[in-house]
Amino acid sequence: MSNNMEPKIIYALIARRSDVLAEFTNMTGNFEQVTRKLLNKVPPEDGKMSYLYQKYVFHYVVEDGLTYLCMAEEEFGRIVPFQFLDDVKSTFVATFGDRGKTAHAYAFNADFQTVLQKKMKQANDPRNSAYRRTDSKIHNVNKAIKETQKIVMENIDKVLERGDRIELLVHKSEALTTHSMQFNQHAKKLKNRFWWKNVKMWILVICVIVVLIYILLAIACGPKVQC
Repeated sequence: MSNNMEPKIIYALIARRSDVLAEFTNMTGNFEQVTRKLLNKVPPEDGKMSYLYQKYVFHYVVEDGLTYLCMAEEEFGRIVPFQFLDDVKSTFVATFGDRGKTAHAYAFNADFQTVLQKKMKQANDPRNSAYRRTDSKIHNVNKAIKETQKIVMENIDKVLERGDRIELLVHKSEALTTHSMQFNQHAKKLKNRFWWKNVKMWILVICVIVVLIYILLAIACGPKVQC
């Protein structure tokens, strides 16, 4: 959970298949990398789905060829994230119409990123009655719960291949420098590890070749290789 103890939406985007048209987050991490892998697995048909990934959930709505997706902490539940996505979808369509069906990647990022930021802030605000109904509208809450329960939530392992699964990292933006240093150190260690792995593999290959050459020479010239 985030450091302010309130679960929240961390990241949001609009995409056409794997082409991201606009996105926003005020955090840092590798969740964008995970999202790109997930977008390639999202069916093009209209629908809603939630995928659990570690302690986070990716919620998405596909409608008219576009995917509206957000990543939220698991404790946040599903009602508010899907209300947020519906709000984002309505605003995006009202603003850009059908342009999203043919636009190139990040075509709307400059114009719509601030909209995503504003709506995410509203959705994360526990005092915002637009996302958290008052007691006088409790029937709307019950209706939203029933609708959300119809949306299937699965583990993301069901859609990502084993080689695509990576550890999900999420950090606060103000800690970017520290985490970047840690990431670079980790990347350097991984690089060294793979380098030694390659060296060992080549040593093994060379040894096998030498042994095969000896065997062939031994067969042709005798055990003492006296040709």
